[in-house]
Amino acid sequence: MEISWDAWHRPFVPPDRVDHCVHACRENGIETVLRILSSRKNTVEGAIQPLANETLSSVDEMYCSPVSPIGRAAREISPSEVHAGSPLNANCHQTMNLAVNAFGNVFPCCAGIDQTDGHIFGNVRDESIVDIAERMNSSPLLRTIVFGGVGSLVPILENAGHTVRDRSFASICHLCWWIFSDPERAEKVTEFFSTLAFQSVQKALKAC
Repeated sequence: MEISWDAWHRPFVPPDRVDHCVHACRENGIETVLRILSSRKNTVEGAIQPLANETLSSVDEMYCSPVSPIGRAAREISPSEVHAGSPLNANCHQTMNLAVNAFGNVFPCCAGIDQTDGHIFGNVRDESIVDIAERMNSSPLLRTIVFGGVGSLVPILENAGHTVRDRSFASICHLCWWIFSDPERAEKVTEFFSTLAFQSVQKALKAC
């Protein structure tokens, strides 16, 4: 069980809810990961201070990452508050988690693209999560992001007339959100891989 907790959760989630959740997981043999986001102002130490000592000693793992200026954070957190994250040439195959949001939409992670409507891989209310996951595994777009990094999409956008390299991004998550939160940018990337897949099929048919 992964539990998100930080300064931005506190107005909506009392700290004792996190304490109860960790305690319930411990009683039922469920491993827990406490995930904390931080900025220059909102530190890790400040985030864990309201939690019970027993909670902190009961979690199996604790991760801290810099908050990314995506979604609501893009509007409400000053860029000067954001720590630098992963380099833009990094990939994310070791850190991605299959994510299903409250609407049932499925995404390959919970750190950027899930805050957009730019590329939804399916909805669990319409089909099996197993079928969606299989389709995601064979997606050329997703495989490129996972193993080549979202930075590999930059040349595709620039060839389509979008200026990217002179912009500043805090992390690959920030870049991913920037791409897929804009319908035009998301469409250009999707079109590129749709054309690529079509050309691959044509090539295979000619070889038969």
